[in-house]
Amino acid sequence: MRQLGLTMAIYIIRTAFNDGIGAVPFLWPIIKAIPWLILLWAVKFFFSGVSNKSDRNMHGRVVLVTVRTVEMQEWTNWLSISREEPVV
Repeated sequence: MRQLGLTMAIYIIRTAFNDGIGAVPFLWPIIKAIPWLILLWAVKFFFSGVSNKSDRNMHGRVVLVTVRTVEMQEWTNWLSISREEPVV
């Protein structure tokens, strides 16, 4: 089994050390973008607020039935009830 991804990563790292960062295409812009990405993640994490651990997990779904005729509504309700889904 070939590990092409790992071999390519080792080659890129070796090229960066031996020939310099400028020898690897697009490496310098990626290195310059990393601190900004970390800053964006930190701001997102800080302002995300407190998560609600006591929120109940509703193991199912609620079906909203909006149809034109009564016959179609009865058929849709029957299908939903047979699948044990709450109907609104």
